[in-house]
This record gives sequence, C-alpha cells and structure tokens, in this order.
Amino acid sequence: EQERYSDAAHHLKTLLELRPDHFKGLKLYANALLAERRWGDATVALQQIIAQVPDAAAPYFHLAQALVEEGKNDEAVTQLSEGVSRLDLPTAHQRLQAPRFNKLRALPAFDELLMSVAPKEKP
Repeated sequence: EQERYSDAAHHLKTLLELRPDHFKGLKLYANALLAERRWGDATVALQQIIAQVPDAAAPYFHLAQALVEEGKNDEAVTQLSEGVSRLDLPTAHQRLQAPRFNKLRALPAFDELLMSVAPKEKP
C-alpha cells in the first residue's frame, strides 16, 4: 500500500508542476504525503491549502498532525487552535481526542485548548 501512495504522490507532484493551481490535486497530494509519513513535504502542501481555503478546519488538523510528528508541538497546538476556531464545540472536542495528538497531552497549551471545547457540566 505504501508503494501505491508513493506512486500517487509522484504523479500528483508532476500534475502540480504542470498546473500549480490544481486545488484538488494539491489536496490529494497532501493526503498521499501524510499517508507516506513525509511530514515535511506534507507541511508545505498543507500550508498551501490553508492559504487557499483559510476557513476550512480540516487542513489545520492535518497540519498539526504533521507538526507533531516533526516534534514541533507548540506549532501543532497553534494550528489546532486555528482548526478548533472553525468548528462547533462538540466536533472540536472530538477531533482533539484523536490518538494522533496524544503526544501533546502533557503541554499546558493543549490542555487549555481541550478544556476550552470540553462539554460543560450542568449544575
């Protein structure tokens, strides 16, 4: 399966060299890079996606995942905060619970972000 993603990434990169404005190709390329665990390349592609559609939440969460894997935890929390601000609270809370963000649990900034979207207990 890794080879399939590698082939896809190669073909999509060629497409983007020929047509840099091909947004769907860019999204597919970013997904292939994430699947291949090519975190640095995925980060660049996701930043390009965010520049084109800054109101979409998903690219921020994907970018945060890549940053976590690169050990850039503070930057990852910043991106998660951006993504969370584009979602309703229950959805944001659910997305932050994903295992891919477990490495951030010890960070006070992540804990604060998680608490800001946590369901409030009724008195």
